[in-house]
Amino acid sequence: QAAIALGQIDDGYSEVTANGRNSVKTAIRASRGGVITGRVITETDEPIAKARIRLFKVENERVTPANWIQHTLERDKSMFETDSRGIYRIAGLASGEYIVRASESNEGGNPDEAAEGSYTNGSAMVAFHPKALRIQEATSVKVQQGSETTDVDIRFTERIPHRVSGTALVRGKGVRGIQVKLLRDEPQ
Repeated sequence: QAAIALGQIDDGYSEVTANGRNSVKTAIRASRGGVITGRVITETDEPIAKARIRLFKVENERVTPANWIQHTLERDKSMFETDSRGIYRIAGLASGEYIVRASESNEGGNPDEAAEGSYTNGSAMVAFHPKALRIQEATSVKVQQGSETTDVDIRFTERIPHRVSGTALVRGKGVRGIQVKLLRDEPQ
């Protein structure tokens, strides 16, 4: 996991020159990345299992998705999901300031069968540390390489699910098989 942060470590590179005839002795210095751990819970302190965790980097008052995570996510999805106790741990981070977001898994049940305010099939339902609904209201977390930032908990607030419905028309006639995608109005 140290390799993840190496590309972002100041003075993390050394130049080695080889002439093709003689061997060159070099030492590679490994540096431990930072770690963020926390829990994702409901308003009543129930853990949310398999919640997806996403990090955003804060630099010069700009918030951007931490892009290197996408590559790692493809290799080890569990690194960015909560366990059955709602706990997550993300390691290998460069020093800096991050915003942590949790979104619910798509593996929930049918929303029509869910009790009001329950957490099911809610990929559009997200929360930011500590209990913000929008990224602008989130509290950022400072990470230092080689140390662990703990208790970065995310609390989903009670809410009422909404249903969106409508009709897709082309030249005044209804069309079948149309895909509709809802996007949140914030960085993806």
